[in-house]
Amino acid sequence: MLRPADAAETAEAWRMALRSRTGPSAVVLTRQKLPLIDRTMHGAVTGATKGAYVLKDVAEGQSLQAVILASGSEVKIALKAQGELAAAGVATRMVSMVS
Repeated sequence: MLRPADAAETAEAWRMALRSRTGPSAVVLTRQKLPLIDRTMHGAVTGATKGAYVLKDVAEGQSLQAVILASGSEVKIALKAQGELAAAGVATRMVSMVS
């Protein structure tokens, strides 16, 4: 099952589904409009082929305190939560879990 967070991840999920030769694939999409994730500020979507990838890491020099995993429409909400945690001094990594 593939649950992409935006159009870029949807294209990557579609590629993954087409390349799968070991069983069925399902690309699960949401009905609501999802904004594009700014890839200049966040991780490249190519990591989606591994199933999950770091979308936004802790600032350089900070010690990791927490990890947020999210998929699909919840990724944008999780990125906002990570920003709020960072503002409160909690060094958090955000992982987009496509599959």
